[in-house]
Amino acid sequence: MSNSDFINKYVAEHKKQLEELRVKANLLAFDGQWVIIGDDKYPQKRLQYATTSVVEEYVSPRIILYPTGEKDIQKAIGLCHELKMAISVRTGGHQYCGYSSTSPVNRPPAKVS
Repeated sequence: MSNSDFINKYVAEHKKQLEELRVKANLLAFDGQWVIIGDDKYPQKRLQYATTSVVEEYVSPRIILYPTGEKDIQKAIGLCHELKMAISVRTGGHQYCGYSSTSPVNRPPAKVS
């Protein structure tokens, strides 16, 4: 599975920010896994169980973190707070309106009326 045109364009336009994010993520000493938009494993990790009616730009978070415990959760919250990114918790990944994801700037998708 490869990255979409949207992801490739986003990564090209935000290369410096994403490199800084990668440095900060590496410094976390996170026990769990994490993946940043544009990484090889990102398309698979970003997938929702059910197809969403929301456009790709709203369900493509900048970073996806898989904490292994309370300390990882604290580290993830700290990172997101430092970078002013919203957090979206995804347990099953099958929220039809995309509310279990965020956009690359990690803002929740606009509500569908």
